[in-house]
Amino acid sequence: GGWPLNVFLTPDAKPFYGGTYFPPANWANLLGQISKAFAEHREDIEKSAEGFKETLSRSEVVKYNLVEASKEFKKEELGRMFSIMKPSFDLKMGGTNRAPKFPMPSIYAFLLRYYSISKNEEALRHATLTLTKMAYGGIYDQVGGGFSRYSTDTEWFAPHFEKMLYDNGQLLSLYVEAYQITKEEKYKQLFTKQSNGWRGK
Repeated sequence: GGWPLNVFLTPDAKPFYGGTYFPPANWANLLGQISKAFAEHREDIEKSAEGFKETLSRSEVVKYNLVEASKEFKKEELGRMFSIMKPSFDLKMGGTNRAPKFPMPSIYAFLLRYYSISKNEEALRHATLTLTKMAYGGIYDQVGGGFSRYSTDTEWFAPHFEKMLYDNGQLLSLYVEAYQITKEEKYKQLFTKQSNGWRGK
């Protein structure tokens, strides 16, 4: 949900309302509204909290209608997952077709691995387009190396200036996988000291 993350809970620790940053005046107003709602609409809040709890507890397997983990996972289901993702692709700039634009390494790792299994060129093309656009864009620190958390626009141009170790660790693995498949030197150089090949392009 982003940060700061503010979540309001019932006395038995079930969430019923949340949000990220609230300006001071809005925060004071919100606290008053929450207090009033809790006093006057307690039953509705309890019902809402139970709904949140059920949603948060639901298995990813159930949520995305995937097969049970104990069953065989078929190649056709990977194709179905790819077709679900495909409408959200930005075919010009890579990534997804909305801002802010996050690197989301697990999606592109899936595309690379799906390509390895299926030889679906479209999956490989979108993964490599995304990786290249991210590395040439403002999200990549051309001087110090590493990636910012996300881009505030759809073109990877304006970064949100913070670097997260967990993002960069996943991105390192992702670019290694991309290099193993494509043998593109630019992917190999990206996390090395000899990354001059990316500058000025």
